[in-house]
Amino acid sequence: MERSTIIRRSVLRFVAGCFLIFCFTGCTGYEIQTLGNELSEVQGKVATVAEAVGKQTYGPDETLNLLKALQAGTVASSPFNPYALPIGAGLTGLIAMLEALRRKEKGSRKYAEHELRNGNNGKPPGKK
Repeated sequence: MERSTIIRRSVLRFVAGCFLIFCFTGCTGYEIQTLGNELSEVQGKVATVAEAVGKQTYGPDETLNLLKALQAGTVASSPFNPYALPIGAGLTGLIAMLEALRRKEKGSRKYAEHELRNGNNGKPPGKK
């Protein structure tokens, strides 16, 4: 089952549960109608965010996957989220920093493997 479908069903169950609680507590018809309108608006927003998160491409690194999912959700929520710009900038910076660290580690590992294969064992070239 797709992640977006699971999220939509969870939101629908939550909405139904809230609706039942409000009905049993004695809300007026106007309050229920207002709540229904608000829930319809939120449900559409959640569906938009869930779709954006589901379309994001992910890699083997779980930390980067989480940050990319958060970034996709933030971008999708920008029309109704006043904090989307600073949050998105922060997430972009974190992703860039982690990617740079990953590349640096990968380069260091390749250099160490090269040194071991050539028998230098960390000594400068020309000395044995």
